[in-house]
Amino acid sequence: MKLMKATRFREEYFAEGSQPSMNTLKKLIDDGELPGRKIGTIHYVDLDRLSKSDNPLVNRVLAA
Repeated sequence: MKLMKATRFREEYFAEGSQPSMNTLKKLIDDGELPGRKIGTIHYVDLDRLSKSDNPLVNRVLAA
């Protein structure tokens, strides 16, 4: 499992000006719509499971 902080994920995977808010990313992780986990107070995205998401919306966003 390769984890990346949600803040870094936001910067690397989205173009400037089209980045979702951190609250949106946290909610997607907490709701299980974006693969990841919360460790302490920090949210992480599981990069190994990104392409295997069961959510078609998440897959479309990441493919863009």
